[in-house]
Amino acid sequence: MIVRHMSIEEPTTKSEMWYDWLEYRIRRFMVIECVFFVMFVFLISKSFSISDEIQRTHEMMYQMQLKIDSIENGLSPRHYMKAENTESISEDRQQEISRLREMNEKLENEMKAASIASIMSHRQSALPSNNLNSIPPNSTSCSREIFNAASMVAGASIVDKLSSHTVSAQTGGYIRSGEESYVLLDRKELPLYKAWCSDQSKPRLTINLAKYIKPISVSYQHTKWNGLIPDDAPRIYDVVNCLDNDCKKWDALVSNCEYKSSGYSIPKQEQTCLIPANRSRTSIKNVQFRFRENYGNKNRTCAYLVRVYGERAEPPEDRKAIERKEEDRESTCSWISWQYNNFRFLYNAFYMRTIAVLNAQNVVWNAQ
Repeated sequence: MIVRHMSIEEPTTKSEMWYDWLEYRIRRFMVIECVFFVMFVFLISKSFSISDEIQRTHEMMYQMQLKIDSIENGLSPRHYMKAENTESISEDRQQEISRLREMNEKLENEMKAASIASIMSHRQSALPSNNLNSIPPNSTSCSREIFNAASMVAGASIVDKLSSHTVSAQTGGYIRSGEESYVLLDRKELPLYKAWCSDQSKPRLTINLAKYIKPISVSYQHTKWNGLIPDDAPRIYDVVNCLDNDCKKWDALVSNCEYKSSGYSIPKQEQTCLIPANRSRTSIKNVQFRFRENYGNKNRTCAYLVRVYGERAEPPEDRKAIERKEEDRESTCSWISWQYNNFRFLYNAFYMRTIAVLNAQNVVWNAQ
């Protein structure tokens, strides 16, 4: 029998030892751990880039707000008179004032053309023929201050606790992108992936308007499309007026608004939905967009820009005070009715005289 002896050669130099150790570590290290490590590094780098972008966005909005404040201060008539009569103002400052004037006139013309004229024409076409006389032909409605109260620049904001869970517009992931506020940034061009997105089947977007308004219409505008609307765009939505802080009590402003591609000679990015006249008499402050259906995307629904047009209004009277007045009136009527049925003599002696005095006062007030 032949016995073969096997000998194991041990590394003799440091380079061989390091080589053997490195080979051992590479061969026996778990591949999945390497994958997790790479993903972890990628997520960290992505989070840093997103945070930088959010910071830049906030700085841009802050600079925009400062610019708008300076425009409002610079466009007052008193400022114009002072600027024109003061010789110490430099030539650059005068050019800036003229540029701000042109910008303001352009914005006012665009607002009148885009919101007032189209809205009032739609309202007249939507009314029955026998009710057209309710809007006088020489009405001064165009002189009313009608504006977009859902603009973030004007002071509107999203109520997060009453809105649906948001996801990234680009990836659909659960990392907040910080871009959901773009849905309130009124602008002409809507860049891709700058939207409010939610992964819920019927998401809700609650907005705290900039001012109390009497609503006239709402509109939705998606990012630019031609022919086919993107599948994540809202198709049918409702808008309600929140009556309490939790929006558990609400009044419907408009229902079954449809964002569609047909019915227009050219693709219309912003589509308006008119609020009925009987629902636009109450001043509102909080509204909720309820997106009921999109164009087929099962993962998310993305809203790029919503607008709520209306005219400035005073805050409504406290509802509790109104309810107390109603209760007091019902209680008084019940008491008078009981007196009439049980003490006819006292009723004829006291209440009839009181009612006569009140009726006489009403006649005098009406005459005035």
